Amino acid sequence: MPVAQLRSVAEMHSRRRVAGRLLTPADIPGLVAWYDPTDATTITQAGGFVSQINDKSSNGYHLAQGTGANQPAYVVGGVNGNNTIQFAGNHWLLNTGINLNGASYSAFTIGRLTSGSGTLARLCALSVTGVGDVGVNGFIPLVRQTTEAQISAYAGAAHVDHSISLDVWMMLAVSRAAATLVSYFNGGNNKTASPTNALAALTRICVGSGITSTGAADTHYWVGSWAGTLLYSGVLADADRQKVEGCLAWNLGLQAQLVADHPYFSSPPRAS
Repeated sequence: MPVAQLRSVAEMHSRRRVAGRLLTPADIPGLVAWYDPTDATTITQAGGFVSQINDKSSNGYHLAQGTGANQPAYVVGGVNGNNTIQFAGNHWLLNTGINLNGASYSAFTIGRLTSGSGTLARLCALSVTGVGDVGVNGFIPLVRQTTEAQISAYAGAAHVDHSISLDVWMMLAVSRAAATLVSYFNGGNNKTASPTNALAALTRICVGSGITSTGAADTHYWVGSWAGTLLYSGVLADADRQKVEGCLAWNLGLQAQLVADHPYFSSPPRAS
């Protein structure tokens, strides 16, 4: 067979292999940060307590906790054989040097709330330098309200709320543009609100607690589990949002938690 024909056949088989592979969050444009507790290679831990989880994007926005008493627990096989991180109050992981631009953004978090979180406990909080998470863009994506049956996403004083059950894994996807806050619970049930604050470049992320104006964790501690967070610049198109939701759900074996009409309820997203 001529060399050119051999090359053509090889390229065809290569394209087929790529088309058949599973998508990852890095395949979706705009990825700013990717925290994946299921990936043990990203975790620094001693005695089962986590001092750092590395950002799997190319940006290096690692989350860290240098104080042993405030380090969350690493749970092997915490969800369907996949590793997770457990917060039991007074535990958090923080980065004060991210760069999520002020145009718009999208965020995804998977978590599970157990009984005992304080009022308005945060799983994932974002803020800017000099302002706490309540002051500028609010705290996203997961927030416990005054009861244990509601999860909310905030933008200033505006918020969207979803009913939940304790000890059940859930995914919240949140997008924020200048005039709109939208959240999707388990890939559907979307709700919208009109933000009460201006967009700003976010510079801090805290998992397990809220953030004060000085960049420290506050006392709104999450009690429960965490299985990952993704941050993107820009508001993702619905098709891309659904791909990210599918990636997260299938990676954790939680695809049955997606709404029944989700395009990746029955099979995971693959490269085209």
